[in-house]
Amino acid sequence: MCIFPDEYYRGISDKSWITPQGYVSAAAFQFKEYNAESRENDDGYIELSINWNDDEKSLTTLLNQKKQGSDVCQFKFGYCKMNRLQVDLMLKQYIRDKLFSYERKPINEDEANKIMANPYHGNLLLHKTVEKQVKKNIEHILAGSVEISDVHPQTKDE
Repeated sequence: MCIFPDEYYRGISDKSWITPQGYVSAAAFQFKEYNAESRENDDGYIELSINWNDDEKSLTTLLNQKKQGSDVCQFKFGYCKMNRLQVDLMLKQYIRDKLFSYERKPINEDEANKIMANPYHGNLLLHKTVEKQVKKNIEHILAGSVEISDVHPQTKDE
């Protein structure tokens, strides 16, 4: 069993993930199959990228992350910090039923494809068999569990 830090970060790469009042919406936690942001892994789970807060470099690494193959900042709209223990409490039954989980999945540097190393990378995992309404419940619980956010809704799209 893997032990995870008490906190993790989720980058905000789309301004539609931020409400007009500046809150992080459930859209920032949408588990979409076959999408560059969310992928299905070999165990039947859909992945949603996060950075584990191991130390002070975790947030810096997230904020310096570039879009794959580009020099453009991936999380130009900000980030949010989540408390894993709080999320675990809210999603206790889903975790117990193995519908929601976490993983650590570091990214290795690949200079040829302009991919930076990220030893803090991990994923939120949602089992692909989860019914649509349960999936929505989990996405909204995640959004409601945001502990701290630093969002930039005024940033212009490129």
